[in-house]
Amino acid sequence: SMEAAAFFRHISVPLDQIVLNVIVVRCQGLRSSRYGVLPWPYVQYELPGSGEDPHTTKTVEKEGNPVYEDRRSWRLKSPATAFALRDLELEVFVFDDNET
Repeated sequence: SMEAAAFFRHISVPLDQIVLNVIVVRCQGLRSSRYGVLPWPYVQYELPGSGEDPHTTKTVEKEGNPVYEDRRSWRLKSPATAFALRDLELEVFVFDDNET
């Protein structure tokens, strides 16, 4: 399409080397569902349409403001994949490993 062609003209790397980076930096103000207990949070997400298992950060024990600095990279298989991802949302979920 014309829109795709215009998009790819602005990419500064060769089209076969397009990499998507996702960085989970931190969470703030997390609380456990149990009164007086700190959460053991971790974050999970997956690249839409990748067919891969979800990526999971480390669990940070007893922390309501965890810092992750977690990085995951995907080499995109085609320019069409990069273009299609522009219209998708990355869903990020925070879980408490201390919940049963």
